Amino acid sequence: MDHTHKKAKRQSQKRLNIIKVLSGTKWGADSKTLIKIYNSLIRSILDYGSPLYMTSRNSALTMLDVTHNAGVRMASGAFRNSLINSILNITGEQPLHNRRNQLMLQYAKHIFATKCFITSFQLSMVFLGLTSASEMAYMAYAYAKIRDRQLYQKMTGVVRGSNLLGKCIAATFAQIAVSFVHLEYSSLVYLSLAGSVLAFVFTFFFPRVTSSIYFFPDSPTLTPIINYKTFEDKSTKGCSDLAAVKKRPKSVRLVMEQMYLELTDVYTNSYLLKYAIWFSFATGIYFQVLTYNDVLYLDLNERDPFNNKLYNGGVDAVAFITGSLSSYCMGFLKVEWRSASNYFLFFGSLLNCIALSVCYVTTSLNLVYVMYILFCFAFQSMNVVARSETAKYLKHDSFAFIFGFLFFISLFVSSALTYLFVQGTIFVVPVNSQFLLYGLINGGLALWFFLQICIKKCAF
Repeated sequence: MDHTHKKAKRQSQKRLNIIKVLSGTKWGADSKTLIKIYNSLIRSILDYGSPLYMTSRNSALTMLDVTHNAGVRMASGAFRNSLINSILNITGEQPLHNRRNQLMLQYAKHIFATKCFITSFQLSMVFLGLTSASEMAYMAYAYAKIRDRQLYQKMTGVVRGSNLLGKCIAATFAQIAVSFVHLEYSSLVYLSLAGSVLAFVFTFFFPRVTSSIYFFPDSPTLTPIINYKTFEDKSTKGCSDLAAVKKRPKSVRLVMEQMYLELTDVYTNSYLLKYAIWFSFATGIYFQVLTYNDVLYLDLNERDPFNNKLYNGGVDAVAFITGSLSSYCMGFLKVEWRSASNYFLFFGSLLNCIALSVCYVTTSLNLVYVMYILFCFAFQSMNVVARSETAKYLKHDSFAFIFGFLFFISLFVSSALTYLFVQGTIFVVPVNSQFLLYGLINGGLALWFFLQICIKKCAF
């Protein structure tokens, strides 16, 4: 530690010569300018690492204090016999030991704030998962309630579009409240909580789904009922009537076996497997883009604050409303998806690949905003088709189980990307390079769908 103190003193004394030269010129230099130069060139050396060495022995710290006092005295133009406390008071500088305590407190505050931010971010991701899970549960409820599978595409478009329209209204309200009403960001959390509670209460008024393919199947079974008139009368013992009785609940073991068979049916069906792969990876990438797009916006804004103005809330509102419109339109679009799905998913994934890659290349925040809106538009369009076609061609009504499993995989993909590349477990990737990685994954999906198209063409 003494070696560090001596090195800092040696470097500081060399730079004191600059203050000495500037203060001794005929044209002179005012004390305010010299103090700024001192703080930039010399005090920065004395501050570096002070939270670590502030517990060193007094003789080592005094060595740095002497250098600090000499620099302030020289920059202020004070006499050698002037009291150092008076000089520090006139220049507005702190004694170096006070300065070290201040830096230590700032460092502790930064560490505490970072831990609080990480905790709040983790909680926000938990609530994001719960919100998405609630949306999945409602979609499964709607699929189970509507028995006509030909209506699934229309229903998916309407429900998904309504969900995005609600997000658009919320983002617009938040932008107006913060920009014009000057509402604090913390108050938006309470408004979101109030909306969630209201939606939860509203669900109690939904019509019930009276059957379950796992525990209470819809179709009754015919079970013989033997009617004994009396214990002694054996004449009617062989007589029985067939009566419709509700089927008893299945055991948990049988339910687990049925769920395994249904999962096997999905992943052995090439048509459903295609949508499962797309949904797992594309939704995971979508979560990453939604989570870290604000970080990219802020990075571009710090590079060029004049040209890159922040309009995050407004852009989110536009992205959600375009996604809502695309979902509604896809719900009413009449297409034979068994033959056209590969083309649609190919062009949509390719478009997302280009949009995210442009976010890596450009330094214009406005162009990034446009690419983000385009990405959301393409993703929401493909999402409606993937969900409705998967629900339509499931062998059984196991909507919640299949979509929940796919959603779990997408969260795993998102968490793996965060753990490996965002948190720096393998290596730290800059935020713009992260978007390039997300674009390349979408490019891999596009390539896979293109190969599927080529294979089908060669088969014919």
